[in-house]
Amino acid sequence: MIYFDFLNPHIIYIIYNLLFFMTLYFLLVKSNWFIKHDRTLLKLVAVLLIYTQILRYVIPIATGSFDVAEHLPFHICRISALLLLFALLFKIEKLHPILFYLAGTGIWGVLIPNGAIAEIVELTEIFFIDHFILALTPFYLLVVKKYRPEYHFTYYITFFVMFAMALFLQLNRLFDFEYFHFRDIIIARTFLPALSVELFIVLFNLAMFVFFNILYYVGTRYDARVEHAEKKHISS
Repeated sequence: MIYFDFLNPHIIYIIYNLLFFMTLYFLLVKSNWFIKHDRTLLKLVAVLLIYTQILRYVIPIATGSFDVAEHLPFHICRISALLLLFALLFKIEKLHPILFYLAGTGIWGVLIPNGAIAEIVELTEIFFIDHFILALTPFYLLVVKKYRPEYHFTYYITFFVMFAMALFLQLNRLFDFEYFHFRDIIIARTFLPALSVELFIVLFNLAMFVFFNILYYVGTRYDARVEHAEKKHISS
């Protein structure tokens, strides 16, 4: 694995964000190129995801370094990466509504990689590849796959994650795990020092629901813009 401790973490952060936003820009303005090369691009994404999942799960198991407290896929982005890979390998379009929202949370891994920028030195290519792909997924679905967001998934997924976090609350306490982002309570407590775990679950899912609504708004606005452009083209 490659650790990103060979440059100042702020430089890596800037490069990573520039790469993401430049790719997003070209996806939006050069959509025909992405549509034309869709199959090739999705094969590349599948290969990259297979690579990161091998590094995350297979190699630790093979080398005997697998740690149930660290390596299980019980984080939103890890679940999203596996779902996306499954959807790509088996061409399951029914997963698009879930991926639009759930994978979209990968944007926060781009904007806030592992919390403070100084923590970037602890990350490997697994984190950067997965979150880069996940962050682009909702936009790729909109532009290339012509997916249009469905609102009920904003609260379906929120309720599911809240249920999973409530379930893992006791498991985390019992086995000293930090799955489903319970480690992020440290970040939350910098703003709310007396924050309880139970209230953290509520606030975490409220924030996610708000984010899903933003994604939904972006998707509907993009749809309206495309529809307007098509009508204008037909009338001309």
